[in-house]
Amino acid sequence: MAKQKRRLRPWVLPAALFLIGMLMAGLVALGVWAVAQADLSGGQHLELKTYSNFYGGTGDTPLYTVCIDAGHGGDDSGAVCYETGRVEKDDNLTFALLLRQELRGIGIGVVMTRTDDTTLSLEQRVAIAESTNCDLFICAHRNSGNGVTGGVEIWIDDDMNTWEMFLGSNIMTRLEQVGIQENLGVKGGSAGEQLNVDYYVNSHTSMPSCLLELGYIDNVEDNSLFTRYQVQYAEATAQGIAATLDQMIQNGALEVRRETTE
Repeated sequence: MAKQKRRLRPWVLPAALFLIGMLMAGLVALGVWAVAQADLSGGQHLELKTYSNFYGGTGDTPLYTVCIDAGHGGDDSGAVCYETGRVEKDDNLTFALLLRQELRGIGIGVVMTRTDDTTLSLEQRVAIAESTNCDLFICAHRNSGNGVTGGVEIWIDDDMNTWEMFLGSNIMTRLEQVGIQENLGVKGGSAGEQLNVDYYVNSHTSMPSCLLELGYIDNVEDNSLFTRYQVQYAEATAQGIAATLDQMIQNGALEVRRETTE
């Protein structure tokens, strides 16, 4: 006698397809999670956050402007890595131009103290920011030391102004997420031996400001990180700036500062 074929119950096939679909969705979710984790380490691009609307009510004119100062330039080379011939003024300008691009991309206006290999005095740099009534001032530098010391530090006024602390901390946090050799801190004053002496561009600008030391130019690892992640460093800095502007907007601090400087 021939055996009868066993027929599947009508619910079995839909259930199997459902389970397969759930498994596939789980694998996709796991992949998304892995990418998200990678984006917070190893120098990957950071997710662009949504901040206040930086544009005006009509047109494409930014409501807020940042002055970017590429340190040194022209006759002033800044620090030099003599083993490789790397020159600070060039790294500063490269980073400043990348930062300009990132800020413009999220609707923040930019004023540059220099866009080429130009010699500028400290007084001229400050005058550019003041004459254009910028809301924040960012000065880009590379550090130098003994070839062993490495890491990123950010300098603000010695009085540790609240908004400058926000600015420095917001930038540093995001640079760490990209990947730096060491967080050397947000510091008040300057690296000189004299106490309570600020960097000129910090002490003579009326808007909140900070001076970025983006790694040591005579440190092999810092140079490797800067070369590899300079675009991501610019993205991270732009996001730190945007976060600070957003905090100042919500607090009303930008409007107050503008009223006092008009």
